[in-house]
Amino acid sequence: MADKSTQSSDTRWRPPFRQLLMALLTLLIAGGALFYASRDTDWAQLQVVIRNADYRYLLSAAFFLCLLFPLRGLRWYLLLNANGNLERQWTWAMWGVSVAYLGNMFLPARAGEVLRTVMLGQSEDTNVSYVFATVVVERLLEAVLQIIIFSLLFSFVVDISPLLQAGFNTIVVIGVVSVVGLLLLPQLEKPIRLFLGWLPFGDTLQERILAMLAQFILGVKGVQNRRVLVGFVAYTVAITFVEAVALHQTALAFDIQIAPLVVLFLYTSLGLSSALPSTPGALGIYQLVAVQVLQPLGYADEPVLVFITAFQVLVVGLVAIWGMIGLWQLRDV
Repeated sequence: MADKSTQSSDTRWRPPFRQLLMALLTLLIAGGALFYASRDTDWAQLQVVIRNADYRYLLSAAFFLCLLFPLRGLRWYLLLNANGNLERQWTWAMWGVSVAYLGNMFLPARAGEVLRTVMLGQSEDTNVSYVFATVVVERLLEAVLQIIIFSLLFSFVVDISPLLQAGFNTIVVIGVVSVVGLLLLPQLEKPIRLFLGWLPFGDTLQERILAMLAQFILGVKGVQNRRVLVGFVAYTVAITFVEAVALHQTALAFDIQIAPLVVLFLYTSLGLSSALPSTPGALGIYQLVAVQVLQPLGYADEPVLVFITAFQVLVVGLVAIWGMIGLWQLRDV
């Protein structure tokens, strides 16, 4: 009995190898990105930049960043309520978005999207499949719009080779095809149902899968509404403008003058970098992207590193605050 107890105790306290491996990988990514971004930094000059900063601009940047949460909530609510069946106010979606960004900031594999899907998909007038479909549509459309903006601006901001331009054009085509495929999904509902009917599932499991499919397609259908699609694009333009202004205000705090097109290009670059294997708060990734974008345009590394780190701190802090409030607001959902 003593041996079994000892064996059970050993098993219980065995180090979580997978968690340790993920933590080590995260540290390697963050450390490698930070090292590469700051390899040519003059640390004395970096301290001068910090001392001479005008932090009033950071208050302005924080104000604009706070506007993003209601704007993103309104945009998602537009998809959620495309059928006009929701009885909840749009603030419900805003807190869901806040929780999602909190989860994405500190958890791996964009777990925040799963978190908001589960929390909001268990209410009386929605379900998980329906909410998940709206999350997929929202993320995919936003990514495609960012890719298009990035590709269009690349040739204006940076002198690139025809080969790279062709590569970015290919990315745009893939993104557009993905969106078109998603929008055509409702027209393929009948063939998909027939295919699922041929599979050797039990009746109970098959009914459950078909019910999930119906709810998912219902969530996708919302964006086929012209009013919803136009509204989604309008909100996305507003979100892009507001976040680009916040980025610009943060740069001004450290006396960095960035042209509007360059700010927009940096914004889309940071947004697309979220597709990379990331770290909590995108530590190291933001620094690497900012240096790679701005250094070839003649900006010194030291102001860029301080500016993008200050922006990152603002984002992480505000996401933490709004996300914790969101968890509190949705505690009874």
